[in-house]
Amino acid sequence: MWTMKAAIFDMDGTVLDSMEQWRAQSVLLLERHGIELSDELSASLRQMSGVMAAKLYAKRFGIKLNMQEIMETYLADMERRYMTEILPKPGVGAYLERLEREGVPCCIATATPRPLAERALARHGLLKRFRFVVSTQEERRGKDDPEFFELTASRLGVTATECTVFEDALYAIQGAKKADCTVIGVADPTNLSDREEMKRLCARIIERYAEL
Repeated sequence: MWTMKAAIFDMDGTVLDSMEQWRAQSVLLLERHGIELSDELSASLRQMSGVMAAKLYAKRFGIKLNMQEIMETYLADMERRYMTEILPKPGVGAYLERLEREGVPCCIATATPRPLAERALARHGLLKRFRFVVSTQEERRGKDDPEFFELTASRLGVTATECTVFEDALYAIQGAKKADCTVIGVADPTNLSDREEMKRLCARIIERYAEL
């Protein structure tokens, strides 16, 4: 059993059940530009945040939108979904309440722009459970970079080694492990093909927060 002095939670696919909607944005954008989603491209996209995917589209396919325009296309629809249909992962609210009672400081680390992430969390009464929300866009570092987790842990008043990261995306799990964080993998339909590698890297993988 590990000791948790502080916790860093991803948002999409970890706290909110929203990863399939983000993946749908990628498919729709490519279809609009006549690009077929091959198995190879689909596998690549599973390893990327929305920002990383936007860079790939611009570089690889020459989509005539700059990265900001691609992200605006994504976010316009995702904002509507966050405010109307996306729900929290089962049991996450009760688990966060428990961590708060136990004095474990928590934050959100997400690739989603911070203002939108804060509104999405506030809609379900979850924002108050976190000390702060940090976005990779503001830090100019992705979650594949261990320094991102080291800096985020320091804001919580602990070292990365003392911090537990809750994540569903393999590339972010790999970044957290490079920072020597303990990682709890969160099962999601979008990470089925990554489960074996997740099992190797994570202290454990959960289907529901009630398991904790």
